Amino acid sequence: MKMREYSSRLFRFALWWLGLLRRPYLWARKKWAPWFEQRIDPARNLDTTRMLAKFNAFHRLFFSRGFDTIRFSDEDLQNLTQAGQRGPLVFLMRNWGQVEYNFFNHLFLSRQLPLVAHNNMVRMGHWMPSHQIRPILFQKIDRFFVDKAWPYNDGLFDPAKALAEKRPILYCLNLPKGTRWIEAEHEAQRAIFRELLTVQNGFEQPIQLIPLHFIYDKHPGKAKKSLTDILLGNRENPGYFRKMFLFLRNYKKRAVAKIGEPLDLRRLAALYGGENNEATAEGLSVQVQRAFEMESRQVTGPKLQSRRSFLAKIVEAPRFRDRLEHIATQENISFEKAEKKALGYLREIASDINFTVIELWDFFLSWLFNSLYDGLEVDQAGLAKVKKVAKDSPLVLIPCHKSHVDYLLLSYIFYQNDLSLPHVCAGINLNFWPLGPIFRKSGGYFIRRSLPGDALYPLALKSYVKELMREGYFQEFFIEGTRSRSGKLFPPKTGLLNMMVESFADGGVSDVYFVPVGLGYERVLEERAYLKESKGAKKSKEKFSDLFRLPKFLRRRYGKVYMQFAEPISLRAALNHEGEAPVDPARLKQTVAELAERICVAINEVSTVMASAPVATALLAPHGKSITPQQVADKARELLDCARQSGARLSEALREKPEEAMEEVLARFIAEGLVREHHDIEGRFFTVKEETRGHLDFFKNQGIHAWAKEAVAQICEKKAPGKLEAVHSLLSKEFFFANPVGAFPPQPGDKRERPLQPPQWLSDILLPTLESYWLSLYVIEQIPFDKWDARKLAQKILELGETLKMRGILEFPESLSSFPIQNAIARFVEMGILRNHQEDMGPAGKKLFSPGPDLEAREGTLRLLEDLLGKPRSRPREKGEFSAFPNVIPLLPKSEKG
Repeated sequence: MKMREYSSRLFRFALWWLGLLRRPYLWARKKWAPWFEQRIDPARNLDTTRMLAKFNAFHRLFFSRGFDTIRFSDEDLQNLTQAGQRGPLVFLMRNWGQVEYNFFNHLFLSRQLPLVAHNNMVRMGHWMPSHQIRPILFQKIDRFFVDKAWPYNDGLFDPAKALAEKRPILYCLNLPKGTRWIEAEHEAQRAIFRELLTVQNGFEQPIQLIPLHFIYDKHPGKAKKSLTDILLGNRENPGYFRKMFLFLRNYKKRAVAKIGEPLDLRRLAALYGGENNEATAEGLSVQVQRAFEMESRQVTGPKLQSRRSFLAKIVEAPRFRDRLEHIATQENISFEKAEKKALGYLREIASDINFTVIELWDFFLSWLFNSLYDGLEVDQAGLAKVKKVAKDSPLVLIPCHKSHVDYLLLSYIFYQNDLSLPHVCAGINLNFWPLGPIFRKSGGYFIRRSLPGDALYPLALKSYVKELMREGYFQEFFIEGTRSRSGKLFPPKTGLLNMMVESFADGGVSDVYFVPVGLGYERVLEERAYLKESKGAKKSKEKFSDLFRLPKFLRRRYGKVYMQFAEPISLRAALNHEGEAPVDPARLKQTVAELAERICVAINEVSTVMASAPVATALLAPHGKSITPQQVADKARELLDCARQSGARLSEALREKPEEAMEEVLARFIAEGLVREHHDIEGRFFTVKEETRGHLDFFKNQGIHAWAKEAVAQICEKKAPGKLEAVHSLLSKEFFFANPVGAFPPQPGDKRERPLQPPQWLSDILLPTLESYWLSLYVIEQIPFDKWDARKLAQKILELGETLKMRGILEFPESLSSFPIQNAIARFVEMGILRNHQEDMGPAGKKLFSPGPDLEAREGTLRLLEDLLGKPRSRPREKGEFSAFPNVIPLLPKSEKG
């Protein structure tokens, strides 16, 4: 494309005045011909748009230090190298500019990549060393006087020849026209793509179009233009003065450079017929601009709207108003009152992002995490997959929930890795001053843990979630609904997931990707509080005074934190492979349940096993007996082999120095009083105090997902042959398996004849959980009750469990934990053993339970649990025999079973 069409009028006027000197110059050239011939080299490259291998001092003064701090991903360079193997490279820049072009010149030079041989707009002569630019300018002037035309850079260059020689070229797409600086837009772009199509016809390999994107500020621009945007240009394409201001302000932390996914020119052209015409060129222009837009939205997210305008858009939507009118009619209230109440709910829910607060929050979190933890290990390969799908569709991040740190950590990692901040769903209990307003300004939105008996609240919440999805915002919520106090994944709560699936089924979004995230902490800040709650203590409500406890946490270190990303799950593919979302309510409900199960499986598969898990499991294995250091080491090593065989993700310490890591954990357990160390004539040995078994059980549960599959298979083989499916179903609230439970699958490269066999004692790790289920079922059977709420039922089970422990009937102190008991209650409701009185939720929406009608299921489950525990429990032959404990079942030996 001839750039003289877009040359400045002022420049052409200067050439006219220069033309007046033509005659004197030709006379001098003839008179001193030898002197001129020595200074004119026909082979000299006169193109001043090429990238430079060396810069002058002026360039180094302004750019070199700043360019080194601009954020950039090395993964983009790998894509670029692979594209170079497929065909010649043509780089594309959305807008033209010296800063952008010079940065990529600096980047390619520092990474030893091929430099651009020519671009269609940016001139680099003033950045050349003086000994290079002087002869070029002299020879250009000479050609101007001799040929009567200024040698434009594009006139000196053959793009087809450069590409054949594997020298890349670059095109700026949005070009200025004349001195008016009006974007040429489609006129220039169509000419560029028609020229590239002409060049492509001469190559067998497809030309690779590589978008180069320079983002001056990763904060999103505002949807409504400000006066600054009008006068100085927007953030995406700022004017001269704003560009320099943004660069100087943001180059250290907020400026981002990206190399986009390579685009195959031949394949793209085939979508529009493949002919070199205006229609094909226009189609290529649209596709390339879309690629730029996707790269930008991945970093900045959608344009930032004010909270007021965002909520107004929801309330004014025709579908929302129709639904609102229907509810108002049902509730027998006026439409205005219903609208006012719904808007109040929306204001209670909605976030109000402010990037000034986010910058301060980012600074604070950097200090906090460095003070609390020894490091953050982030799964960069998984994050790269997340970035890839984030270009096309909005994301919904679904991490496990182990600590209040979770939602801070994930947003922090996204911000540090140049991804758009997610809108995080939090419980209304966190909306207390001053953290509530800070969370809201940082992207948090608040929901009630139990929906009120008001149809307007679900409507407001679903409409808000749907609008976030439709606008392309990232979201984050915890599928467990609350923090897992037991160390392992809690059963999924599907309320919000169901709303998202229904919103997608309603239309308006092409696809949504769910991203399961595994978070692992070597130490959790709330450990002690979790242990109290496991014994039935009521969860304390978050409040302002909790902030004064922060200095106490800062006195110690909590090890490393691990963040792992599972393969993103396409919601469109999960709903229907043909791409049509189902609308049948029953089908949607089933899909949500299957999707929740799939997400939980994925979270477990990427959750990190830390050194504390195998050590704690080994220490608890003797169940009240002593254990020697060698036995601990052997059992922990066997568990680590099982974890490797199952493909579990291991912490850095277990991957590199497993023996040292486990010895260090054991020493820490001894120092903290969780394990007692003894010495006698036979040597050193350990015992575990009864009151600390629950603490060790928490560490065990953080890695139990790596061994549970084999443990279930083993205990069924030993004690309940043929009952594998039934046990798997019974424990479905405790463990999540991707495939039917069975032997370890053969691993690639495994030279052994058969996979590693698990240790014979592995099934013992399930006994405390099975005992919790047996205890729960026993109370349901033996104690008559009518409509107890969940908390009262769990408390009664724990109280009776204490008496059974005193009589020696319960063997495992850790089985007296409210968490597996709550899971057992939920599972028994599904099995019909308990009845959930949804028609009478009781005060404050509490769930009420009574014994269910399915006696056969109750008896069959009790027998199954007795078989699995290996200690049959029979009812007293005569009631009242044990008057002190009338509801206690004695433990009888097998010979007395009858």
